[in-house]
Parts: sequence; structure tokens; C-alpha cells
Amino acid sequence: MREAGAPRGQGQSPRGTRALSQPQIILLTYVLSALELTCLFMHFSVLPYLSRRLGLDSVAFGYQQTLFGVLQLLGGPVFGRFADQRGARAAFTLSFLASSGLYLLLAAACSPALPGVTLLFASRLPGALMHTLPAAQMVLADLSAPEERPTALSRLGLCFGVGVIFGSLLGGTLSSSCGIQCPVIVALVVSLLGAVLSFTCIPTNTKGASDHAQPVPPGRTKASVFDLKAISRLLLQPGVLPVFLVKVISGFPSGLFTVMFSIISMDFFQLEAAQASYLMSFFGVLQMVIQGLVIGRLSSHFSEGALLRASVLVFSLVGLAMPVYPQRGHRQPADQGRVGLRHRDHVGPLCLRAAADANARAHPGRPPVPQLWSPCLWPRAVCGQLPSPPGPLEAAHTPEDRQNPMTAAPRHRLAINSIR
Repeated sequence: MREAGAPRGQGQSPRGTRALSQPQIILLTYVLSALELTCLFMHFSVLPYLSRRLGLDSVAFGYQQTLFGVLQLLGGPVFGRFADQRGARAAFTLSFLASSGLYLLLAAACSPALPGVTLLFASRLPGALMHTLPAAQMVLADLSAPEERPTALSRLGLCFGVGVIFGSLLGGTLSSSCGIQCPVIVALVVSLLGAVLSFTCIPTNTKGASDHAQPVPPGRTKASVFDLKAISRLLLQPGVLPVFLVKVISGFPSGLFTVMFSIISMDFFQLEAAQASYLMSFFGVLQMVIQGLVIGRLSSHFSEGALLRASVLVFSLVGLAMPVYPQRGHRQPADQGRVGLRHRDHVGPLCLRAAADANARAHPGRPPVPQLWSPCLWPRAVCGQLPSPPGPLEAAHTPEDRQNPMTAAPRHRLAINSIR
């Protein structure tokens, strides 16, 4: 009989370590999840730039991301069976060791002396065992009471937001200041630290004393980790298959956007790694606010089915509205590089630059106006290369033998301006 003060489902700890209480195990689970997600988004922030440096195009980058997703899909059920049979400690340790292998291969791909493309695709293979979030969900479901379980699981959204924010910021900042291999090495060290914490602090099994544990019937052998019948039997349980289908269907456009966002930010907007990481951090803030603050309050007023249908509807509307924005942006004059803006006067704080010419002959009787610097959020190629249209005084005082750079544009640019 379990003692009254003992935490439920805590299990055994390794020798030489003090057993953690139930709140401490739950807190450690959140910390490990945040560390894993931070490392994951650190490597996501530099992966497209590493692929481009190795000579891969957008199609090859999509192939390696597809390989990573397929391995995650195939390895998820196997990892779940392994976690049920071996316990939480083995699940967390295996996930962090697999992450360490991925970052080690990715760091080796950054070396010019090694076959970078081969190592880059080989680094996707350990992704089949990188399932820290499912392991964390298992621990939280085992150690929390049924009435507290939705709140405990919803806090993983905060961990996801923390991982997106700090992972993207660290990935972009470190790659810009210390090189593209620096975020990968930091992620490798943090993953090894997570493996040590998992092996020393997470209990062996959290299902032993839980109320919903399912013991093996007497006379029946324990199913193997790779038993496909036991895995497929899970989908036949009531209510599991609809949730699984909704998750897969709604996750397809989300994964497509996640993969293509890095390509769009790099090719279309010409953002560097640090700039793209700032934008991803903004997404992380929104994710953290919605998952941590909004969902918890909505779940107390609406049913889970209503929230699920509403989320799918909102996600579909956002996905349908995405193609509208690039169409608006491509209708603008190409010589000014505007994205979704019709006139330079309406830019406001986006790109504040001095419109006056520093040449004293451009404005007779007036001193030259110094060029003012201010933050510019336009793409680097637009803000640093394309000239501004001439003002009325500049056009009037420009010598005839000196051709203005705006009037010297190719014919296709003049044709675009004439349409407007």
C-alpha cells in the first residue's frame, strides 16, 4: 500500500539521487520540454541557410523536410510503445540522445572538409526518435488528477512558445555573430544536458500507481515495441480515429507553411537569419499567449468539440487568405520594391530616409542636406540598392547630360510604371 505522503506514480530514482516530489517532476518535465523545443527551433532557424550554402535549392530543401516528417510519423507510434513499456526516464533519455545525434551530424555538415549534403540528409534520420513532447504529455497525464489534466497539458503550449521565441532568437543571433555552426553546437550541448537530467531526475515509471494504468492480463505475453497490431488497435478505440484524422488534416497545411516560410523569408523578402528569427519569435509570442491564456479560459466556457471545430475553421480561413497578400505585393512597381504598399509616402515608420540630395548643386542657394539614418524594415536589396524617385526640385535642376538613375531603368520597369 502506498504511503499517504508519497507522490502518485513517482517510481524509482537512480542510486545516489534523492527522489523528487510530484510537483518537482512536473516542473522538470516543463523545463525539459522547453529545452528540447528551444534546440529544435535553433536548428530550424539556420537549416535553410545551411542548405543554401551547401548548394541545395528549394526542392531539395523540401525533400529533406519531407524525410524528417515521414520519419517522425513512422517513429511516433514506435516511440509511444517504447515509452509505455520502458517508462518515462527511458523515453526522455532516448529522445534527447536522438536529438544529440541529429545536432552532431548537422554540426559535421557545416565542416567544409566533410560531405555536407550527405551529412545533412543523414541528420534527418534521428528525427524518428525525437518525441519529447509526447513523453511530456505522458508524464503529465500520469501525474495529474483528471480534473487538473487539461490545465497541465495546456501549459505545454507555454513551453512551445518559449522554445519558438528563445530558439529563434538564439539561432539567428548566434549564426550572425559566431557562424552558422554555433547554434547547432549549442543545441548539441543542451541536448546532452537534457539527457543527463532525464536519466538522473525523471522516475523510471510514472504509470505504476496511476489510476488509469492497464496491467497486462495474466497468461498473455507482453507485446513488442514494434507490434503493429497493438499500434493499430489504438486507432480502433472510441474517439481516437476522428481526433487522429483531424490532427493529420489540420497539421498538413501547418507543416507546409512552416517549411515554406523559411524559403519565402530567404528568397522573396531576402531576410538574413537574424531577421527571420525575429519574425519567428513574434509567432512564438502569439502561440504562447493563445495556448497559455486564451485556450484555458475558452475551455471553461465551451466544449472541446466546439473549440476543435472553431480552430479548424479559423485555420482554414487564414490559409485561404494567405494567397491574397502576395498578389497585392506583385502588382506594385518593381523598381521601388514595395510589398503591399502603393505609394512611398504611405510607408511611414517602415523606411524613413532622407529624400533630399546631398549634392549642393541640386538646390542652388541652400546648403546640402545631410543623409539621415533610421531603421529600415524593407528587404536589404530594396533599402540598400534601389534609388528613391527624384523630387520636383531634383528633376528641375538635374543637368541634361546627367541621366537620372530612375529614368535609366530598363524598359520593363517603365512599362510597369506606365500601367499605374
